[in-house]
Amino acid sequence: MVEFGPARLLGLLGSIFMVASIILPFLAIIGLILIVYSLYNLSKIYGDNSIFKNALYFIVLFLIGGAILFISSILITGTMLLIPATISSPEELPSIFTSITLTLLFLIVAIISGVISIIGFYFFYKSLGKLAEVSGEGLFKTSGLTLLGGSIVLFIGLLTTIILIGILITLIGGLAILIGFILLAIAFYKLKPPQIQPLNLITT
Repeated sequence: MVEFGPARLLGLLGSIFMVASIILPFLAIIGLILIVYSLYNLSKIYGDNSIFKNALYFIVLFLIGGAILFISSILITGTMLLIPATISSPEELPSIFTSITLTLLFLIVAIISGVISIIGFYFFYKSLGKLAEVSGEGLFKTSGLTLLGGSIVLFIGLLTTIILIGILITLIGGLAILIGFILLAIAFYKLKPPQIQPLNLITT
């Protein structure tokens, strides 16, 4: 039988790990696993499988998007290093054009990966929204909405980092995600066990 206390504690610890991952990034993977496992248990407790199903979609899409973004970022950086600062001879033009083409290709891949991650956060929002509905703790929905909004703002910021304002937008998006996980930790802390409906005794 799934117990409420441990399920709630796993979610709380996972959220705290996500906040702490700003200092120790490896904690993010542990935090995500704990949160999703917590939502799996809570979906059993509250009798709604969509809580876990949407959370599972989130972590799969988030990891796929993150992996693609990480790989494409390395490739973009390497490609950019191949582009010379100045064109010293006409013979360099083909290689420069090739490098620019590859950079644009990897940029498109990075955009796709970002969109995948945002879709993942949307499913996370749906999972937390459903948990808020069945548990009565509205802060879950607020944290999910904050995380979804933060992921969108972060994505826009990363796309516009070439200009100064893009860096500011990226910081705002990252801060929103941080706040979202702080709210999620508070929501797990405040979460109450489901109320057991008393049996109505009929007397004659």
